[in-house]
Amino acid sequence: GKNRLDIRDLKKENKEENSGVTVTEQYISEDGSVRAVKGLKSPDNITGGYLVQLISDEKYDTIPSGFYTNLGKAYEIVSPSNATIEEAEYIQNVFNEMERAITESEETELTKYIDLESWGQKYLIEEFFHDPDASLASEFFYKKADDPLIYAGPIWDFDRALGSYGIDRNYMDLAETTGYYSVYANELMKKDIFYDYVKEKFYELICPYMENEAEQDVEEWITEIQNSAEMNHIRWEGQFAGYYDTTKASAEYIITFLNKRLQFFRDTFEGTAQYHSVVFRDYDGMVVSEEIVRHGEYIQNVPDVSSYVA
Repeated sequence: GKNRLDIRDLKKENKEENSGVTVTEQYISEDGSVRAVKGLKSPDNITGGYLVQLISDEKYDTIPSGFYTNLGKAYEIVSPSNATIEEAEYIQNVFNEMERAITESEETELTKYIDLESWGQKYLIEEFFHDPDASLASEFFYKKADDPLIYAGPIWDFDRALGSYGIDRNYMDLAETTGYYSVYANELMKKDIFYDYVKEKFYELICPYMENEAEQDVEEWITEIQNSAEMNHIRWEGQFAGYYDTTKASAEYIITFLNKRLQFFRDTFEGTAQYHSVVFRDYDGMVVSEEIVRHGEYIQNVPDVSSYVA
């Protein structure tokens, strides 16, 4: 589309600008919120491009270039990987302004800082197909030169999506979680301009796909990867190899999961059904499992009652 760029071009600009320069010393700001490299020359235009990744606090201490935002999010500057002090401080300021627009400003300010198309569709894909890692350390964002907007993507790390955490995922957990990582989706879905865009794309893109193509695609893809899945099962001693040993059972599970997500999204956007949260606690009162079920239906994944008290 018109707002896309080749991610490979992001690295090219910095390499050409600093060819032949030896990196000798790292810069860390006094408050630790900026990490960069001393001795590099900043390009004449430092407005882009940048590719950054949300990372853990533990990883932040190991990277050459990165920054913390005012909301406490740690980012690695993936490209340029050896960012100058000026570049690192610039992109940190851009992200701080973006976060302010998401959490504090009127929604009319939002599109001055984020690309609605990429953010809305990234969120919809991650939420509908239920990628629980999407808001942890699996988020990339980029900024092009001479463009004020932050773009979301590319998406990745879907190995735990499509129901690997259970079939009763009847909630939008990325938008409903208010914790450290999920604040972006949580705040964005409160703004009409973002909510309406996600809803529009759900009916425009997700519904037709689910009705016309999804079942056939799942069956074909599972057939293609069956041999690899069996080898993974052997290599990793059964970890993350899927719920079922047969292609047919795996395909049926994924389709069932997607159809439940489709129903839940429609119920959410149309207000056509009520959902109930059932929490299972251990004998010390700690929450060990939470299932959210549609009114009139039953929980399909009930925990072992010998271990938990509902």
